[in-house]
Amino acid sequence: MENALHVKFSLNSGASFANNLKNVYYSSKHTRIMFRYTFPIITLLILLLFGCSSDQDESRTEDQTITETESTESISDKSALLSTSQAIIATGGVRSRSGPSVQDGIIRSFELGEIVTVTDSTKDRFAVTEGDECDGFGYRWYRVKDADQKESWVFGKFLYHILALGERHYAIGQSIQIGQKTWYFGAAVEESYGASDSEGLTGCDMRFLPFFYEKNAGTVHPVYYDRTIVRSNDLERYEEHFGESVLLLNQMSEGGSVTINEISQDNVGSVDVNLQMELFYQDGTAEGTLSLREDNGTFNVVNFTKTQ
Repeated sequence: MENALHVKFSLNSGASFANNLKNVYYSSKHTRIMFRYTFPIITLLILLLFGCSSDQDESRTEDQTITETESTESISDKSALLSTSQAIIATGGVRSRSGPSVQDGIIRSFELGEIVTVTDSTKDRFAVTEGDECDGFGYRWYRVKDADQKESWVFGKFLYHILALGERHYAIGQSIQIGQKTWYFGAAVEESYGASDSEGLTGCDMRFLPFFYEKNAGTVHPVYYDRTIVRSNDLERYEEHFGESVLLLNQMSEGGSVTINEISQDNVGSVDVNLQMELFYQDGTAEGTLSLREDNGTFNVVNFTKTQ
């Protein structure tokens, strides 16, 4: 049976600023007289300035509230939402241990897509010596609880943490019907060190994992991306990181953020996912459309187009 699914998202970037008013001190009689007559004028100018800024802020807040409200209303079953205390195992064959170190005994092995509940983490980060440059900043160890309620420790590099409803991806929790199954959309984020720290830019990106899942299931279904079928420098995949061809959305270290706003389905022959992107480059922006095909619970990228 053929189905079509559409996911729309946009990338937004921006900066906010705050103006701090300092106390005005004066001591001499002359200064007090000047302040007495100039203060009302200064106060009026400040009120006018902040009045304009407040109107703009209220407008932005109102737009954001409308978007979040529309997103919430589009969720038919809020009990199907995953919790932010949960995380996704990011690759197959991940060993969990009795303690937060590789010297501790192996408890079990997790597979790609398994859902775990995070119960604790180490305060310190531990560097990966054989990874990429950003691995050198290190990851925490996380104590997790599996589907059988058994606890063990997993290294943070192999966990993607569930994003909350309305947190970056407004399509989280929205559902589609394919055959007899209801699929919910979700997203998780890696434990990135961040694009900057106290010493300046780190050059590290932040990757997001889009996926589909069934209510009360113990695993999620990521999107697979074969670069020999669909070639795009704008799409990330696990093969460069874990040896798995799984789609990742990349928040670039030079700025920008991705928001998935909506998923919708029609009755075409394949599962098509349309991602309306606004990508920020130095020379402008771009929009894109991503198409997926679902086959027995496996979601594959079949097409990606981009317009400047």
